[in-house]
Amino acid sequence: MITKWCPIGRAIHRLTLRSGALVDRIESMSCKQVSGTASASVSILVGGTGGTQTTSQCPTGTFVDGLYTRTGALVDGLALHCR
Repeated sequence: MITKWCPIGRAIHRLTLRSGALVDRIESMSCKQVSGTASASVSILVGGTGGTQTTSQCPTGTFVDGLYTRTGALVDGLALHCR
């Protein structure tokens, strides 16, 4: 298991990943300042190198408060729940 955290005062607002038929890799998460506009990227690099790069981002003023996943033996779906 790998655990990554945003710095204090920031929350996740975007994930960058690689996917095709399956979610191949989570590459990074962007942590945005809760009471401002500054952001920082946290490298994750978990998984393989297949698929194409895609980004999932919360609307302006919202942050990730959960993940929707579809899994069996492997992860084949992932979406952000923003609030």
